[in-house]
Amino acid sequence: MRFFTINFLFSVFISFMMFYAVFVQPESPGNIGSLARIMKNFGIEKLVLVDPCEITEETYKFAVHARDIVDSAIVVKTFEEALNLLDFSIGTTSVYGGKHSVHRISVTPEEIVKNMSKEGKIGIVIGRESSGLTNEELLCCDIIVTIP
Repeated sequence: MRFFTINFLFSVFISFMMFYAVFVQPESPGNIGSLARIMKNFGIEKLVLVDPCEITEETYKFAVHARDIVDSAIVVKTFEEALNLLDFSIGTTSVYGGKHSVHRISVTPEEIVKNMSKEGKIGIVIGRESSGLTNEELLCCDIIVTIP
């Protein structure tokens, strides 16, 4: 019997999917560029910008070698438009807790993989720099993750 790590299984599985990074109402041109650079480093090529600030020279300065990701970004006006582009959405949020937090149930990476289509468009949804995603936006996502 062979045993594989979840990282190996996950990497094989995601090779069949199309990942998107969705940035909701980015406030700083430099942060758009920084996200594009991170995406390039991890092989994610599709960027969706929801009602973004202006793309400026600062965006490209922070993007470094990811200018192509910035230039090919899909720009939409609303959060709903962005979600309509996806088959599965992963909302990101800050540390769990507080009276205004959305109730979350922990899931394992294996459970996440089971719920995704092998040919689907998967979006990692990132909120505003100042306030993140609203609770209403988080509730529209298929799952919510906290990145410590």
